[in-house]
Amino acid sequence: MKKKKIIIIGALGLILIGLGFYFYKVNQYTGTYKIKVNLIDDRSPDRLLVVYRNGKETTDYKYLRYKDNKEVVLCYSETPAVNQFEIKDIDELVIVLPNDKEVVAKIEKEK
Repeated sequence: MKKKKIIIIGALGLILIGLGFYFYKVNQYTGTYKIKVNLIDDRSPDRLLVVYRNGKETTDYKYLRYKDNKEVVLCYSETPAVNQFEIKDIDELVIVLPNDKEVVAKIEKEK
């Protein structure tokens, strides 16, 4: 009788752990994304693209690309810098997440 209770409690514990892991993975990359453009220095035409998820800076993405062109990768998360003229007339970019989902984010440029 005690063995049955232990087995049932253990099985329920494993199920709860599995459900928790599942919901963590499903919700891991949800939220609101935006991209801020920062100067690298005063003389350089390059700009640093900083990605924010739910208001906090993140580097948990693969790369950034144009919204209308899937072949052109602007930058990778390891080196998120681009020339200012590559994003001059762009208001939105696509963020490709580690799970290959794509999120469209607005760009906030410096004034």
